[in-house]
Amino acid sequence: MGKETRAATLERTLARLLDSRTAVEGHRVLLEAAATFARARAAGLWSRSARGWQPLQSSGEVELLPEERRVRALLEDGAAEAGLRAGECLLAPPGASLALVLAGAAPEEELDELEALLLVHASALDPRQLEAPPLPRAEEGGPAS
Repeated sequence: MGKETRAATLERTLARLLDSRTAVEGHRVLLEAAATFARARAAGLWSRSARGWQPLQSSGEVELLPEERRVRALLEDGAAEAGLRAGECLLAPPGASLALVLAGAAPEEELDELEALLLVHASALDPRQLEAPPLPRAEEGGPAS
């Protein structure tokens, strides 16, 4: 995907995500984005609730995804990078109620766009779920008023 094409695809994906009428529709858009931006062969979306981390929806060659017990252990321990095998990736932004597990992803792919889409989707589902750091004050190097 070329740079302009990638930017246009990101813009269209973001618009589709924000225009989703249901959570399930938004999940589907996010899983499609995993195939597009990470070139993942499989993707699974997980949600954190009072009962802990639970799988929500998956797509692609789901047999390639890590076992649920392993994903749950990685998410609950907060060690998203430890225990991953070659071709596996776990996007679990701090403070977000959603996580995305990928399998068969191209190792050289940048995942920043996909993580941003994940955060947008989590925020659209429940804006209170994200923990944002306080804005810096002017004397701390932030913009002057």
